[in-house]
Amino acid sequence: MTGGNKVEIEEQGSRLLVRKRYGEARHYRQERDALRDWAPRLPFAVPRLLEDLGDERRELLIEGLPGAVPDPTRIADPRLHRSAGAALAALWSLSHEDRDRLAPAEALERRLDSLLREGSFEREIVDLAERARERLLDLEWTRQRVPCHRDYEPRNWVVGPRGFGVIDFEHARPDLAEVDLVRLDLGLWQERSELRAAFLAGAVLEDDEALRDRLAVLGLIETLGTMLWSERRGDAAFVDRGRRQLAVCRRRFRGGEP
Repeated sequence: MTGGNKVEIEEQGSRLLVRKRYGEARHYRQERDALRDWAPRLPFAVPRLLEDLGDERRELLIEGLPGAVPDPTRIADPRLHRSAGAALAALWSLSHEDRDRLAPAEALERRLDSLLREGSFEREIVDLAERARERLLDLEWTRQRVPCHRDYEPRNWVVGPRGFGVIDFEHARPDLAEVDLVRLDLGLWQERSELRAAFLAGAVLEDDEALRDRLAVLGLIETLGTMLWSERRGDAAFVDRGRRQLAVCRRRFRGGEP
């Protein structure tokens, strides 16, 4: 089981067959739609949708990617991050239909409000959230969403005979491009600025103050979500992750790092 999903993997010669049953209907629909509508148009390696067994079963048969997720040595290689950035740029460039009628900035504020209502956060964390809201309202946000993976981290990258690849599209949907950067920005990039630089170069993004401000707001929203999820699930790894993310947010919204 992975995140409420049941995954069965079978090797058939050189092919890797993955049967995935989803705990949540939206994860099933998002991965199905991404593999059906986006994956065939991408220039990097992605799984191939072989069969959709329908909404009632919430099950997909997928041809997986040969290779492996990067080991710690490979994760520290700027060349990998440049490839990862270039792959995202290709994903973001795909034509798509955005069915969300809310402007992205309005959707972000609603998400922030929802998290604050649902969570039992300490006063200090609520104060950080209100500072993030002020910055959110002061910033200019694009009205254009792009195809996003929304769980873009090395554990979902594959290096193999087909080159750089990306797996696990169950969170994928149109969103702000910066959403695909936020987990790296809160984590790995905090200690490895050269990896951030390589990634942004591959994605053809300028690491300017506007980007850092948007990532600060998105990072606080991501952190609240991590803390709420870990509280509900009692997941020790996510509790630790939330603490590390919160430390970054504290620095940013108390007048230190932008």
